[in-house]
Amino acid sequence: LEFAYRLYSIMDYYNVHSQSIKKHYSRKNDFNNEHLIIHQNNKIDWVTENDKYTLDLKEILENNYIKNYKKCTINRLILPKTLNEELKSFDIVSKIDKIKSYSDNNLPKHVQFYVDRISCLDEFKFLEDAKISESNKEEVVERYKKFLIAYFDKSEGIHNQLLNELYSQFKKSFQM
Repeated sequence: LEFAYRLYSIMDYYNVHSQSIKKHYSRKNDFNNEHLIIHQNNKIDWVTENDKYTLDLKEILENNYIKNYKKCTINRLILPKTLNEELKSFDIVSKIDKIKSYSDNNLPKHVQFYVDRISCLDEFKFLEDAKISESNKEEVVERYKKFLIAYFDKSEGIHNQLLNELYSQFKKSFQM
């Protein structure tokens, strides 16, 4: 957890000219670790205009995948405590919408990085379509599973690509 606070503080706030970090993410500064996709409780609250139900990740993925994905760097963001509390266990489509509206699209670099990458995934767009069209629970479960695999799976997903891009973004923090 401390690693994420340090990494994202540098990415977002390192000033190469003064060689200092102008702001530090920490709990005492009212920032929290957000489990963006795989939540602590392994549940996802899917809410549409006319429906609401909870998806249990244990019914979508095998437990060992859930444990591994939950710990991944690409599952964690550092967000203001108030926003983190607002996101609760909502689905990823709702979370992305709430994150964008919270900051009027003026997001810290690390948050923008994830929002951009997730929003471009076809599987994310299929989830957006499921929400708009009020798809049934079985369809949502199937689409969510495809999204999770596309995002996290090291052999099929964009996991390694995201980590490489994240490392590249981190290195850019030190360039003039």
